Amino acid sequence: MRNAGFTLVELAIVLVIIGLLVGGVLTGADLIKSAQLYALNQGKEDIVAAAMTFRDKYGRLPGDWMHATDTFGILAGTGSDATCQNTPATAGSTATCNGNGDGQILTSVVSQDELFRFYQHLAAAGLIKGTYTGVSGTTSGYVNIQVAGVNIPEGRQTGYGLGTMWWGTTGSASKFAVNSSNTIWYYYAPALTSGASSVLSSVITPADMLRFDSKFDDGLPGTGIILSTKGNGTTNLCTTAAGVAPPGDAGATYNLSDTNQDCALYWVHVF
Repeated sequence: MRNAGFTLVELAIVLVIIGLLVGGVLTGADLIKSAQLYALNQGKEDIVAAAMTFRDKYGRLPGDWMHATDTFGILAGTGSDATCQNTPATAGSTATCNGNGDGQILTSVVSQDELFRFYQHLAAAGLIKGTYTGVSGTTSGYVNIQVAGVNIPEGRQTGYGLGTMWWGTTGSASKFAVNSSNTIWYYYAPALTSGASSVLSSVITPADMLRFDSKFDDGLPGTGIILSTKGNGTTNLCTTAAGVAPPGDAGATYNLSDTNQDCALYWVHVF
């Protein structure tokens, strides 16, 4: 009678099967992560393509176009005054406000931001899906200034959004002092009822940021088109160089010892 138990051959077969299963799980997880990163970059590509189409058709960038009301209708006031700029767009209507036509998606025009009209203009032109208010959210206590799916497009994750703005105009305190440009960035902007801010720029781990940067750019946090800020100014979080601004240290790399979502994600010089 045969003794109970596995033979060496049987054990070897079991180990091979376990190895194949583990390898399949790891490969599947890797494919999922790659798909997520690709989708994240594709969200940016969709916005850039829409903005370029808008500029080709109307001669100016969305949000910045100084004659937008001639085509889409005046939302309020003269179309270029504070009355218009602070009036949210009505769902189902293309009526909007004008920008100043200087080529920069500025953070302050009259008393409002072109960055919000940017997406409202694109939607009015039928170049992106959804409807957008064109104005900042409730600003009391800095709550709901940006809200994904309300005044900016929602990203691939619920509550995350894509913003567009001119960054790095002047000064060493600017995020991109040497990279002044219209910039797209990815951030966490859920609808809030309380709190200090509706925007969290740190949204991705250094390891995922390195993988993303290497796939779509040069793999370095301070150079190229894809950038990330260094940290909080006193410690090395996202990258090996402390400090927030400017990020362009040629020798800085992603700090892989940090496993938290401490990296911001910016695409500079997009249009």
